[in-house]
Amino acid sequence: MVKSKLADKLRPGKSYLYSGNELELLPLFNSSDILIFDGGDSDAKSVRQFVTQAQLGAFGEKRLLLVRNAHLMSVIVQNTLLKILEEPPSSVVIVLQTHQAQQLLPTVLSRLHPLGISSRELVISQSHFGKSSSVLFAELTELPRDQLVELLTKEMNYQQQELFISPDSQSSTRVFLLDKAIKKLNANANLKLTIDWLLLRWSTFSGYTKD
Repeated sequence: MVKSKLADKLRPGKSYLYSGNELELLPLFNSSDILIFDGGDSDAKSVRQFVTQAQLGAFGEKRLLLVRNAHLMSVIVQNTLLKILEEPPSSVVIVLQTHQAQQLLPTVLSRLHPLGISSRELVISQSHFGKSSSVLFAELTELPRDQLVELLTKEMNYQQQELFISPDSQSSTRVFLLDKAIKKLNANANLKLTIDWLLLRWSTFSGYTKD
């Protein structure tokens, strides 16, 4: 039953996020059309080889490119894979396998389709941003820097999971803005100016209504 469900969801020419056992995926492909790559062993040479293999297409009906431990890939490696993740060859299925999807770059997550992941599994929190911008500004700027970073990180994780459930440009933009705000705070940027920057762009580019 698991095999048939996965077979129905897998579409060549797409990239997926998967938290299940690879033994459920491998029987769906011919052995000659399976390439496995470990995120923990990734380097520039292996990534280039991975991309080259992807571009060759399938020997049979479709080819599987599986990245185990995807969360262990470096930022450089993840960025190198962006183009192939967004536009895999028409006969290739790319699967990033991990139980720690929150460690992947937002730009990578935005290019992946959830595979075998239910809404219940994905949504582990609620958004903190369902308030007016003035209330949010007052609440957020009262927090110590470390607590603010923690709260924004939780919000980013929530928005990433929303992106899996219902991919859209709004969630993608929110993830990008939160990630940048966290980096600003970690670089010791002015707290109030950073929150003001975030809320202004949240309202302008991601559908949030500023009062």
